[in-house]
Amino acid sequence: MQFLTLPIELFELVLRDCIIARGLKRGLRLRLVNKTFAKGVMDALYTFRLFDQLLEHYLDPHGPHGPGEIPLSLRGPYLAYRVIQEPSHGNPALANIRRAAHEIHQWDDAGKVQLPTVDDYVKLLCSTMDSFYSPTEIESRSEKDRDTRYSPTARFVRALQGKCPEDLLDVHLEGYTYALYAAAIRTNCLSLIQNCIARYPKLLDTTISCQWEWRNNLILGDCFIIAARYANPEVLTYFLTAGTDKKSRFRHFILSEAAHAGRVDIAFFLCHFKSDEDPLEFFEPEYYYRGSTAWIYGTSDLDTIKFAATLTPEPDPPIKKYVLVYALQEAAAAGRLDTVTYLIQNNVPASGLIVFAERYEFDYILQHNLGNLARMYEWQHYPVRIAAENGHARIVKLLVQHGASASVAMSTAARHGHGHVVQSLLSAYPPSEDALLNAAIGGYTTVARMLLESGANANGGLEDRGTSTEGSMMERKSPLAYAISKENVALCKLLVQHGATFEMPGILDECVKETKGNGLDSMLVLLQKWTNRDQLGRA
Repeated sequence: MQFLTLPIELFELVLRDCIIARGLKRGLRLRLVNKTFAKGVMDALYTFRLFDQLLEHYLDPHGPHGPGEIPLSLRGPYLAYRVIQEPSHGNPALANIRRAAHEIHQWDDAGKVQLPTVDDYVKLLCSTMDSFYSPTEIESRSEKDRDTRYSPTARFVRALQGKCPEDLLDVHLEGYTYALYAAAIRTNCLSLIQNCIARYPKLLDTTISCQWEWRNNLILGDCFIIAARYANPEVLTYFLTAGTDKKSRFRHFILSEAAHAGRVDIAFFLCHFKSDEDPLEFFEPEYYYRGSTAWIYGTSDLDTIKFAATLTPEPDPPIKKYVLVYALQEAAAAGRLDTVTYLIQNNVPASGLIVFAERYEFDYILQHNLGNLARMYEWQHYPVRIAAENGHARIVKLLVQHGASASVAMSTAARHGHGHVVQSLLSAYPPSEDALLNAAIGGYTTVARMLLESGANANGGLEDRGTSTEGSMMERKSPLAYAISKENVALCKLLVQHGATFEMPGILDECVKETKGNGLDSMLVLLQKWTNRDQLGRA
């Protein structure tokens, strides 16, 4: 390719313009061309600060729609690059992180996380933002609400722009001190934690009170969550003994967060910390996480789940049942086959749907404000759906064998391009109705070929759309339309070879709409070859 012979500076300029013109999602797909393009796209993102440009209007509720969730693999490294490059008088959200990393690097504390350079500390701190969400939480958070305070992308954008909503600001704390304090907790630098608290005593109360606010630090977030996810026993002992009036609440909350992070050693430490004089009460009504197993809500770690089972016998079966179903979701998302196997063996329903034996059990859940219950009914077969989405073939197979939907699994795997999962399911089940459509939505030619060769309908089952009165059927596009929207010529040809047609009502119209609406001139030329030009003109 002559394009690859261009000087690197010119090559990056061309890629920059391509990404801006195509948009973020389509621009990132250029990485799939070859290794040179993959490196060039990333270099262009960094050199020209393209995330800053492409996300400029993301938080504007009246602006153009944002690009959706930024991949986790890109967010942390890009933030670190921006922090390292930011001038000291620039964006405070970024500059404060670099200052904090520099001070921690120079601070003399034998117990801190030891890293060789300031840049390494910057990368560690910037990676912290993505640790506050489990796979299912990230997947389930709606990016339609672009002004949500807790959306990962919203926080990412605010950090880049140095903007923070007024209700997140704490005027009593100087921004850098809070960043330094949070960074000290993240790196287990106890002497620096104590130094910050000596200067600003309010910091200790901020941590112990467990208030759900991001305050001044968009990148590191809440200090009590950082402590639960990263602090060692020495740091936690300090917090548990320094605070007095609110330490019991702090202990309960960080126990749950530590379990969420799979830190069974910390869970053991917290449960047995001064247990003789101050035992941990699991059943006090003022605590949200009631019950001896309720605190493991959200974890996928098998050792943590087993440890919880050794504690006081659970008197409230509805909560235990609910918690373990949610653990199944998390384990399926994280690829924890050991945890999924254990839960299935202990009669947790593979479908992810709770079936209550008595009405009182359902009422009990509602009384304790476990609001996700409604979503769990809505998301039947969610464990197999999230496992297929992440390409965990062995977990998908296990869940399907125990009652989860093979159709849901196949369609989800096809949409996300996990051919090995689709192939495994096709060996025992026919193609699901929506699998080919989802493969086309994702633009995955290889997966589509598997399905077509196994008998999938190339038109996506839309032959009766013209006479159907069902809204879902009327709203669905054809596989051809989705293939065109992805500019996937190979997939279009494959569908046509297996019987896809433009003759059905509305198919040609929606294909032309995709090409003209998105400026896909090359696909319009392809349509001209396959259809009557008069028909194309009318469409």
